Amino acid sequence: MKQGKWADRKGSGAILTRQNRPGLFQLNRSSILNLSSKTDKQLTTQKNIKMRIQKRNTARGFTLVEIMIVVAIIALLAVIAVPNFLRARKRGQATSLLNNLRLIDAAKDQYTIETMKSGIQPLGEDLRGYFVTNSTLYNALFNSTQTTFFDGRVNNVTYYINATDVLPSIDTEGAFSDVIDSSFWSPYTSN
Repeated sequence: MKQGKWADRKGSGAILTRQNRPGLFQLNRSSILNLSSKTDKQLTTQKNIKMRIQKRNTARGFTLVEIMIVVAIIALLAVIAVPNFLRARKRGQATSLLNNLRLIDAAKDQYTIETMKSGIQPLGEDLRGYFVTNSTLYNALFNSTQTTFFDGRVNNVTYYINATDVLPSIDTEGAFSDVIDSSFWSPYTSN
């Protein structure tokens, strides 16, 4: 068997063979005796080295306390953000309803000019042609022979068309009283 020349880790320059280099090649009887003849201090040091290597190789995960802190922070942010988000959403819906009132008012004005009749009560189907096809108001007024109609996107909202010489009004049943005041609907009225 060929022998190779390697310096051991301590730099003593000893000649090592495949037989007496236990970690890389094979364990033989002499290497086992060498291990058993080591002092307790050397064995303890080797155990410490092995434990350090094992600690490095194992991935450190998050502790339960760390995860609980992160969850608590996320919950706190959600408690702060969700009510503000809902309030902003309600204000957006109210703004959309106010815009619809303006569109109804413009449609009534156009209807009055085209028919040359003032002071009459137009029906929903009379105004339907003044809205964009398949828009919310167009669909709400589809086959409507009434002077009131509901907005399907927002619960508890009723539009009142009123006579041509009276501004349209809306009944929100107090759905937006927590985010807007009554002056928001001006010049239109909210029942």
